[in-house]
Amino acid sequence: MIKELIFAMPFDGERSMAFLKKIAFTRCAGSPEEEKAANIICDELRSFGFEPEVEEFDLFAYANDKAWVEVLEPYQAKYEGSALGLSGTTPEEGLEAPLKYVETGQPEFLNEIDGTIILASGGGGFKGFERAKKKGAAGRIFIAGAGRDTPNISMNRCTRDRLGTLPTA
Repeated sequence: MIKELIFAMPFDGERSMAFLKKIAFTRCAGSPEEEKAANIICDELRSFGFEPEVEEFDLFAYANDKAWVEVLEPYQAKYEGSALGLSGTTPEEGLEAPLKYVETGQPEFLNEIDGTIILASGGGGFKGFERAKKKGAAGRIFIAGAGRDTPNISMNRCTRDRLGTLPTA
């Protein structure tokens, strides 16, 4: 019956485009925007005579709240950043440790980093993360070129499950 109903309706390109424009916004899983998109889709289905049901389920995700890095010496400053999703969190009071620049973050630059927060122009990939963990880094900070927005990215869940966490901004 449903297939017959759907195929019996003529295609309406303008209506389809109007619908796509309604849902053309970022809607990350678990966000209020995702709920808004679900409601829009349900309303559209109801307009065809269907009664959709929304099913909820648990989601393994992260909330990307504001993150910042605070310089304590030789001057004091606070810089806004973006936490690397699923990388782990700092204690409530923050994480204080010496800073060490490690160029691109590749494994060959990760020497004598025990207890430091490493600063890199790149993430070093899986091997860089693995070596930073093994060598005892307390945290990681990635930097981008001047004027570039901080990215909203996430660590691979498989990497997290295999190696654990290391707070990263």
